[in-house]
This record gives sequence, C-alpha cells and structure tokens, in this order.
Amino acid sequence: MGTRRQMELRILKSLESNGWRRESVERGREVWADEMWSLRSVWPPSGTRAWMAFMVDPGWKGARAPGEGVWAVVADTVRRPERAGWLIEIPLGRRWERGLPELIEALQASRASRLPAANDAKKPGDSIPKDSGRLKTRYKHLR
Repeated sequence: MGTRRQMELRILKSLESNGWRRESVERGREVWADEMWSLRSVWPPSGTRAWMAFMVDPGWKGARAPGEGVWAVVADTVRRPERAGWLIEIPLGRRWERGLPELIEALQASRASRLPAANDAKKPGDSIPKDSGRLKTRYKHLR
C-alpha cells in the first residue's frame, strides 16, 4: 500500500491531472473522517466544488493518532455531514489504486452533469436585436 503520504500524493496527482485542485485540508473536525479535502474544478465548469474524506474504520476503538485507522476514501460534489451517502467510496487495502480511476470518473461525471446542455446553447443570430432594421437586414444570413 505504501505510506499514507505516498497514497495522498498519488491521489492528488490523479486529481490535478484531471482538472481538480485541492483548496483546503481539514483535520480532526469529524470523528468519522481523519481528513477532509475541499476540491475545486479548474476544468469546465470551472469552480465546481467537490469534497474528499479519508474515512476512519467504523470499528476503531479508543484513541487514534492522525492517519491511523483510515480504511477508505470517499468523494462527492456535496459535502456530506456523516459517513454515509457519499457518491463514491474506495477501500484503502493493498490494491487501493485499482479504485482510483473509478473515483476520478465519478467526480468527472458529476462535474460534467453541471455543464449546460448542448441544446441550451444559443444559436447564431440569437443576440441580434429583433427590432433594429439595419442590423436585422445586415445579419439576416446568421439566422
């Protein structure tokens, strides 16, 4: 599995190469999450937000050092207030990297769903004033 730091760097590199930027990191705010990342899309629609959390094993008992007992990564374009309901979850076992493409694809699909539909795009000539005779005649070919 590598070190926790190596895993984070691999996830971050995959996110960045797919148009996501980590904006902030919160630690210790939630009992169920060791760390929560705030992400922002730099690809269209830029500004789309997402969150990723490193989940603490629900069976963990007692005190826990930062990074200890983390068993999964979850992500969503909605910040979830609890451990359930996230868009995607990948376990962090020996073969955790197999789930990384699925995590990226889920975030990509969620971001793409926020793009305006192709049929909502303006047609040529839509911005031409309807009542200006000279412009209307001049740009008639655009309709």
